[in-house]
Amino acid sequence: MASRVNTKFVVLLAGALLVLFVGVAGLAVLAQMRSGDRLVAKGDQAMAEGDYVQAAKMYSRAVNKDQSRSDWLRKWEEALLNTTPATTAGYQKAYREYYLGLLNRIAVLNPSDPDPQLALIREVQKSLGSSLGASQQLSTMVQERAQQLDPDDPKTKELLAFEGRAIVEEMLRIDVERDRAEQALELLQAAVEANPDDWESALAIVKHQYARVERLRRDVRTIEAEKELQVFDEQLAELVEEYGQYPEVHTFVFRIEAMESQRTAVTIEDKRIARERLSEAAKRTVVAISDADPSLFTPSVLGQSAQIVGRYLDDEGQEQLVALLERIVEARPEDADALMHLGQAYAARQDFADGYDTFQRVVELPDRTLSWEGLLLPDYRRGAVQAQVDLLLAQHEEAEDKSEKDEFLAKAKEHRDRLAAMSDVNSELDLKLRDAQIAL
Repeated sequence: MASRVNTKFVVLLAGALLVLFVGVAGLAVLAQMRSGDRLVAKGDQAMAEGDYVQAAKMYSRAVNKDQSRSDWLRKWEEALLNTTPATTAGYQKAYREYYLGLLNRIAVLNPSDPDPQLALIREVQKSLGSSLGASQQLSTMVQERAQQLDPDDPKTKELLAFEGRAIVEEMLRIDVERDRAEQALELLQAAVEANPDDWESALAIVKHQYARVERLRRDVRTIEAEKELQVFDEQLAELVEEYGQYPEVHTFVFRIEAMESQRTAVTIEDKRIARERLSEAAKRTVVAISDADPSLFTPSVLGQSAQIVGRYLDDEGQEQLVALLERIVEARPEDADALMHLGQAYAARQDFADGYDTFQRVVELPDRTLSWEGLLLPDYRRGAVQAQVDLLLAQHEEAEDKSEKDEFLAKAKEHRDRLAAMSDVNSELDLKLRDAQIAL
């Protein structure tokens, strides 16, 4: 017959084992914390010595041991932003996985602090782009990040303005639920009230009104649409009056004029008159932005400006565009996007030598420490070499002397080989296109 179980002994034994387990676990946690502290100390030493790669490595290992330490994450961020990954794959991983990942972690650890939420959203917006899906994704992310913030804090209103602007971009593409559309307007108005210098939200409010006009038109509510269009025209005039120093305000005004002209132009004569009007509108736009602060020209505005000139203006317009871009590049000599637009503007007026030299400046731009702009730099360099091939082939076509034609073709082939060394799967089609042009 089995002996009776000594329950008191079992209880005591269980208690002893529990104490032992807790003690061992506590020692393990303590050892891990001390290990993390040692790694951070090594990272601090590497930072002091200017060895940012080693510092980032030490901080990342410390964070891996304790992901609740915002101070360690911020140290890692500082070190990481001072590194320049050597390969494209390494750069993408460092930016997309490590940098965006640590920004997200800091935001999660500090849910009631608007600053890390804003830092995350600003950086994420760059990488998301401007598609419909990107706007929807950004809107959702802002909602999540704002849940524990003080709604009366001006920085919270600044954060929520990202959601308002994202919703407006949706409204310009698809029908959005009315409650959500009204919410967007409220968020934008609150942002401008908190910060009257928030021109982006002020512009979004006017875009919101135009989206409303377009929805009424789709619903064939013509009379209401015309009334709302009058409200829009008033808002647009006020926007130009208040925020006319911002180039994007003027390119938006032109876009609206173009859309409204195309909507009402039915006959060939209507289209001719509309084009003449748009040509005059394009001239006004270029004049309006020609003296703007170079720092205010975003890649989007540079692209829109080049498009406006290319479609609606003559050689005089091209000269004005070149002068504007030269001024921007003088102020921002390492801006790859501005340099590319200037090179393209030179090429458009067949200034091949200046175009080639400007594209070469893009190719020779120094690598940048970890940033969104640095991540895009290889694409700009590849685009610059593609443009050089195109310029050399254009000169080959125009040259009358056989020796000159042969020289330009030889240079085009040389640059084609450089392009091949820089190409990947995503740019393979561009390379094949140049191969075909050279073969012809």
